[in-house]
Amino acid sequence: MVDVEPPEDQGPAARASEEAEEFETERATEERYRWGVGITLALLALLGAWIALLATDAATNESNTTREATRLGAEAQTAEVVAQGAEAGIEQILAEVAQLGSRPGFQVASTLESQGIELDPESEAERLAQAQAQLEAATAGATDRRTATREQAAGASLEQTAVVAERVTWNARASQYETVLTVLAVAVFLVGFTMVVSRGLRPPFVVPGTVLAVVCFGWALQIHAKPIPRVAPEAIEATAAGQVATDEGRPEDAVVDFTRAVDAQGDYAAARRGLGVAILTTGNPDLLRTWAITDDSPALTDPATAELEEAVELAGDDAVTLTAAAIAAVVRSDWADAAGLIEDALAENERAPGLLLSRSAVAVAEGDGDLARSWLDRAVPELTELAGTDTDRALAAQYLTLLEWVTRQAPEHAALAGELRDQAILFIARAREAATPQADIGSGAAPAGATIAVETLEYRDDTTTARFAVSGVASGQQVIIAVYERPSPGGPWVQAPELFYVGEVPPGEGFTFRTPRACHPLEYRVDLYVDGVAADSTTSPGTVATC
Repeated sequence: MVDVEPPEDQGPAARASEEAEEFETERATEERYRWGVGITLALLALLGAWIALLATDAATNESNTTREATRLGAEAQTAEVVAQGAEAGIEQILAEVAQLGSRPGFQVASTLESQGIELDPESEAERLAQAQAQLEAATAGATDRRTATREQAAGASLEQTAVVAERVTWNARASQYETVLTVLAVAVFLVGFTMVVSRGLRPPFVVPGTVLAVVCFGWALQIHAKPIPRVAPEAIEATAAGQVATDEGRPEDAVVDFTRAVDAQGDYAAARRGLGVAILTTGNPDLLRTWAITDDSPALTDPATAELEEAVELAGDDAVTLTAAAIAAVVRSDWADAAGLIEDALAENERAPGLLLSRSAVAVAEGDGDLARSWLDRAVPELTELAGTDTDRALAAQYLTLLEWVTRQAPEHAALAGELRDQAILFIARAREAATPQADIGSGAAPAGATIAVETLEYRDDTTTARFAVSGVASGQQVIIAVYERPSPGGPWVQAPELFYVGEVPPGEGFTFRTPRACHPLEYRVDLYVDGVAADSTTSPGTVATC
């Protein structure tokens, strides 16, 4: 058995020395910890100062772009007013030039015999030719000047839109930096609070504080790295030219301009959208004017759809871009895609009657009558507010034309399309009832003897002249005359807004409308409604095909 000696008692002095040494060690550790916390807080202060500078810079840029957007907005409005005034003035001058030969001073001599004035026909013709030549020389370049003015207005509007998008981004960035600073303040508190708590309570505060500080640093870097949306001036200029070319019915020029814009900046959504629409209108030149679809071949719709899909990807939830993509889907009869795009656009603007009517027409193509009626019902209040306006007529014409397209592409649903067409006409008749208070709109069948006959219906020099003979309609009854055009051989009927009449029986002298068309009407169809109920329909020959 081994004897173990007990430890030697070190005595009070040794124990005091050991305690003093442990105290010094703890104090040194605490001192190092405080130094570490101090350095950490200093670094966090520097981080906060850097983020604050970034926030100040973002706020300053937001303020600058706000002022710039306001300036550009005023310039855009001024340019638009000037463009509209110039266009109206030029149209008036050109109209006067066209009517110059009918003025008394240039009429044939026989019309002046009653005044005892004799004119030499050859001299008269020579003077008229000279006057027309002088006026044409005076107005030479008027169309070019009008185009240039419209391009200036479109460019100012596009530039304002681009600056507004930049301002929104700077605003979002400034707000995000403020959020980061708030979170960083929490991190500073957690780290600093460990200076006044015991050692055992420090980890629950210092660990999350440090993590938050690192997150704030990464967050700030991420915000700073996000690009600010800017549009190259070349892209804006070319896009403005493309928009004007599209409006003026020059789709080939528009394709060139928009392609130039895309080459200048490939991620410019407005240029991509414009290019897609321009490609679509090269084969459907009256699409934006009358919704006439004359070419739905994949060779045309595929490249247009590709551009519009890219535009949707770039623009996101932009109702205009979604609507343009939906138009392409309707042209290629992709009803499911059209329905989704229209509903996405409605999510951004749920009170857009044109979108509501388009969705109703697409529902007809899908064979869902209840859904088609519900979308039409949703559009009725919006149409009622617009009753009697040019917008009202344009929306009604769009819907009727879409239903004709659906009838051609989905003939199995032709009966449903006809039902919705008559229902839409009834809604329009009731909305106009205030103009004919004696009418009993939609109360029963149309008069048995109500008929319409075409006396004159012709297209010449971008003008449609129409004269109808309506019989079997009593005084005070409301009539609607919807004139449809067939723009291409075998193509669908198109109802143009200017060829839609609501009122009492039209006067015998008929109507003359300016109806510029790239696709001249080959045939006409005239539908008569009495008090909102279908009464008669007839057809009439048109002119030579141009599409």
